[in-house]
Amino acid sequence: MTTQWFDSAKWIFVAQPGEAHDRYYDYKAAFTVKNEAKTVMYISAHSNYALWINGVFVDCGQLPDYESRQFYDTLDITKFVKSGENNLEITQYVAGRAFSTGRPAIPAVIFAVEAEGERVLSSDESILSGCNFRYASLKEDISGQCGYNCAYDANGPETIFTPSVAVDKPKNLIARTIEKVKLGDMLIPTLQNQGLFTDSDPKAMKSHRMMYSALRYVPR
Repeated sequence: MTTQWFDSAKWIFVAQPGEAHDRYYDYKAAFTVKNEAKTVMYISAHSNYALWINGVFVDCGQLPDYESRQFYDTLDITKFVKSGENNLEITQYVAGRAFSTGRPAIPAVIFAVEAEGERVLSSDESILSGCNFRYASLKEDISGQCGYNCAYDANGPETIFTPSVAVDKPKNLIARTIEKVKLGDMLIPTLQNQGLFTDSDPKAMKSHRMMYSALRYVPR
């Protein structure tokens, strides 16, 4: 069953995505709310997503699904919006390969924002998007369950945005069937252990190095 908020929304994707395999994509848009209206966002993305409103991280974590059973999240973003114009940013990850935690599907995102029952934004071709090359496409397995590893270079090139394209993808959207993980307040890290780090093989894949590297304990 498709929620009414997706009626005017379209599945969209980057116009020139390159090889949509272990790759990240950015989307951005603006919407306006009046006063301090209760604002809700509905979103579904293959394979995963992270959302920011006005530069502040909101939430992430697409529940893995199938084309015949697409899950969407309902996110209360009221505390992140302000009266007037607001900026929305989404980073989408596309695995492009089957793992125990997901399977390939048509890569796209769909979303809608409503404020006090009024639709203020729907995904369509006017949404700007582009490839995020700060994430490296390594195609490096962590495991058959966890999927690919990743690498990020904050000094990499900025995303070049162009209008998105509509994707011919069915709307078989249903609400998430399990509760999302709750995000708590940021914690201040403290030193728990210290020692001498031994890298197993600097030339091996990071997943292998993380599994077999050792930390020899040194009392504080």
